[in-house]
Amino acid sequence: VTGPTIPPICGANTGHHIYLDAGANSASSATFSAVLTGTTTSRTWRILVSHIECSSKSLAPTGCLQYHTGWYGSVKSFNYDTSSTYDHLTAQDYNICIRRESGYCKIGWLQSEDTDSFSISRPATSYNSGSGPTCANDAVIIQGGTNAGTTASCPEPSRDRYCGGRLNCYNNAKTTSEIISDRLPFMLGVLFTNPESAPWNNRGFYLHYRQYSC
Repeated sequence: VTGPTIPPICGANTGHHIYLDAGANSASSATFSAVLTGTTTSRTWRILVSHIECSSKSLAPTGCLQYHTGWYGSVKSFNYDTSSTYDHLTAQDYNICIRRESGYCKIGWLQSEDTDSFSISRPATSYNSGSGPTCANDAVIIQGGTNAGTTASCPEPSRDRYCGGRLNCYNNAKTTSEIISDRLPFMLGVLFTNPESAPWNNRGFYLHYRQYSC
């Protein structure tokens, strides 16, 4: 298999998908490996595997582990829906890509109404936002992001890294904001490196996106 290394994935991931680049002229095959330890936890999986022609319009761009189409939709971090640990996975470094639809030039990202729908490296005592240099370890990456609906939307013209308990390009903000970006291709980067403290409910993210017309 060619392309970036696939991050380790575990937990509850119903409805998720991933794309593996096998290479048009490669003799390599995509391989699924399950690492199982212990006997106290039940494991079940059902995976649909499809081949996509190299010329297909539905082919994900290179470097995209997940690929969504449509002018609006939702994305979740792996293991977001688990009922046991309630913490996002570690060792995650991948991109979620959104196909730019005809006539659209910007994309907005907004956390869902779900409990802890944006909770990444949040300290135990605060649900405020984190952005920029504050998010040195775990973060989602929205290149050129700014708050929607304001003229002075960020401390800098834009910010790329977001963490904490609220999605907002201002650090330590108490409210959420839709983050708008006109960078192409439309993409959400995921970088989770550090293990989280269990009682802090750093669940990961469940975000809605929508594209804006030119």
